Amino acid sequence: MAYTGWIPVTISKDTEVLDIPTMSALDIESYKAYVREHLMWVDHHEVLRSSLAEFPYATSPAQVDALISVLQEFRARMVS
Repeated sequence: MAYTGWIPVTISKDTEVLDIPTMSALDIESYKAYVREHLMWVDHHEVLRSSLAEFPYATSPAQVDALISVLQEFRARMVS
């Protein structure tokens, strides 16, 4: 079943992000901390959300597994 409940969202939020050279220089533990502190979080309803816009990435462990699967597909496309 295709999802048709897309809603337009305008994001207007001051934020700090890492550029590619800075991110590339991070060790793995620092990168994990960056992800936890600046990219995503789990709210009080146990929903995995974007830190930047607070939209949901996943609302259940099964959806987190699906997200991980998609990220693994992306990983396979990356050369280094």
